[in-house]
Amino acid sequence: MGSLKSLWSWVSRIRILPPHDKEFFTLFDELIATVLQSAQLLKTVFTTEESEVYVAQLQLKEQECNFLVRKILDVLDDAQQPPFNPDYIHELTLRIDDIMDQIEYAANRYQSFGMPVNDVTMIKLTDIIISSSRHLGEAIKKLPKRRGLEQQCQYITELEAQADIIHREAIAARYTKAIADQAAIDTVLQGLSEQTFRQAGPTDVPTLTAQLFQIARANREFSYHIIRFSTLLIIYGALEQATDACAKVAVILRRMVTNNG
Repeated sequence: MGSLKSLWSWVSRIRILPPHDKEFFTLFDELIATVLQSAQLLKTVFTTEESEVYVAQLQLKEQECNFLVRKILDVLDDAQQPPFNPDYIHELTLRIDDIMDQIEYAANRYQSFGMPVNDVTMIKLTDIIISSSRHLGEAIKKLPKRRGLEQQCQYITELEAQADIIHREAIAARYTKAIADQAAIDTVLQGLSEQTFRQAGPTDVPTLTAQLFQIARANREFSYHIIRFSTLLIIYGALEQATDACAKVAVILRRMVTNNG
């Protein structure tokens, strides 16, 4: 009798066709939830004076994300019958990881360059990443049924289009400001020449000194604006790429459902 129980216990542990659904879906849920939490942390980074605290938390989230990515790929390698085409699962995993990578990169650049808090464009783009991540989470929860996620994917596509507009307008506005700063310097310089200084008398010194200080201030402002503009280009670009990555995930989800594995 004891030997029969032992045999049954051994047989019951054999998985001829392993459960190929639940583990993948659970891991995908955890992965996109980690991305959403990271996007929310990123917004806090952009809106607080103590950004280093939240950047450190973001780095821990990035480590969690990497662990989940490795776990999914390990499960995929061992799976005899995954719920979807293995290439789709692999691509979906890496594209979600791309969102996390851009979030972490934007946070690190922000902290490294000491950018001022509450930049409107950063907050707008981060809000779109947060919304897109929420929709991705809802779409992924519908993956087991292989239907009903089209609306969520459409929302993400629309959000990505909004992000493109915000990004373009922000860059154009910064460029316009840089041009205006340069024009201010040129305006002052037009009134000055070497001959002006040679012909200047003692009574002209205060005026010329004031003009030189004005040029110095304008030049400093212009230089600062160019440095800041270059930094913002990097951060805005990372945020916009994060929204692109969300849209790419939506495309993959559509493909997975359409082709049904």
